[in-house]
Amino acid sequence: MARIAKEDFNTDYTPKGIYGLLSRIGISWVSARSRHPKADQQAMDDFKKLRKPCSDSAA
Repeated sequence: MARIAKEDFNTDYTPKGIYGLLSRIGISWVSARSRHPKADQQAMDDFKKLRKPCSDSAA
């Protein structure tokens, strides 16, 4: 984003400045969480099935 701002508008922005600029115009920069290339999707799905759901209320 900073490179585009420099090339198209001849302005210099730090990463923090880019985040601030995007926030002011109502845009957020969100990226997906990465996955390890050797992650076992079947193992993750099986784990989710075994896990007990958490209770929101503390007794």
